[in-house]
Amino acid sequence: MIETADQITAVMRATGVGLCPDTGDLAAAGNDPVAVIRDNAARITYAHLKGVRHKPFGFTPLDRGDVALAPVLEALKLAKGVSWICVELDLWNDPEDGAGLNAAWLRRVLGPDVLPNQAVAADDSPV
Repeated sequence: MIETADQITAVMRATGVGLCPDTGDLAAAGNDPVAVIRDNAARITYAHLKGVRHKPFGFTPLDRGDVALAPVLEALKLAKGVSWICVELDLWNDPEDGAGLNAAWLRRVLGPDVLPNQAVAADDSPV
């Protein structure tokens, strides 16, 4: 398993693979997601955006965790190859509530025109 910034750097130097940073997993492993994204911007084509709380440990909606995610989005904007960002939420008691909290945060941070009001499932059907 590759978790630390040093391990990621070693893999990036030794290979030509791309990187899909998962902000929650990076932070949970003690990394600074913004630094990892900036250091590897040329190799990132998509990313997983996820909130995380360190104590007690748990993944959270984007605005409920310990990691400031607005700077992560700014760093991803500089990674010119990023075409997709997957918003992820693991183990939340009420998944619909968690999805709503994530959507509300994204609208506040990115603006109301960036995210449609109608949620869409993976198969493109309305939720």
